[in-house]
Amino acid sequence: MAPTPEPEHPTVERTSVLAADPSTPRSVTERRWQSLAALMALRCPTLAPLVRVAPLPDGVSLTHVVPAACVTLGELRAQGPFRAAHVLAVGVAVADAPVELAEAGLAHGGVDAERVLVGPGGEVVLGGAGLAWARPPGDIAGPRETDDVAALGDLLRDLLGPGSAPSPLVLAAMRAADPDPALRPSAADLRASLAACGRADDLVDRLWDPAGLSAGGPAPAPAERTALRIDPGSVPSRPPRTR
Repeated sequence: MAPTPEPEHPTVERTSVLAADPSTPRSVTERRWQSLAALMALRCPTLAPLVRVAPLPDGVSLTHVVPAACVTLGELRAQGPFRAAHVLAVGVAVADAPVELAEAGLAHGGVDAERVLVGPGGEVVLGGAGLAWARPPGDIAGPRETDDVAALGDLLRDLLGPGSAPSPLVLAAMRAADPDPALRPSAADLRASLAACGRADDLVDRLWDPAGLSAGGPAPAPAERTALRIDPGSVPSRPPRTR
């Protein structure tokens, strides 16, 4: 396996447990271990890497590397609606992961707002790969690429909400979430469609302006601007960026 490149932003390890089902056949369990080994070898910039797997009496512990001081997309969404350009940024970033997983014969199986993580620099990664594998990828009841595509489509539609949005983005989300799996695009085609939807806005703006006030209306005084659950002391200082 090629050495893991140094992350651009500070990271921490996060360990979760994939519960075991005593009724699962041994052959299925062995295939799941094989899939976890393949997942550990996979590196994608927008997929939180799986770096350690350990058996437990009641399951398997999975350790991923995630951005330090990150928040979930669900937490960020609860602070107020997203602009379409922010939704597009999420879609473009998250869409990379299902493509890389599919090329490795894997699937995520749990793409939702709680698994999408946003770091203090605005970086977006899909976390928790492997935690939805009650059955391994490739199993008849296991996660599939088309399920990841539909889940991302549903997530984008939810983030867009009932307001107006650019038609190419709306159409891409609707096609991805089509009830008929045969009519959904592949993960690669969805990524290409999203990349062609226009300009995406960095989510760092959304982190430091949770209510989206910069999109319209007066901005709060500097003293009132606070980051969402991020300790400024945990984030290294960086020179201001010119946009």
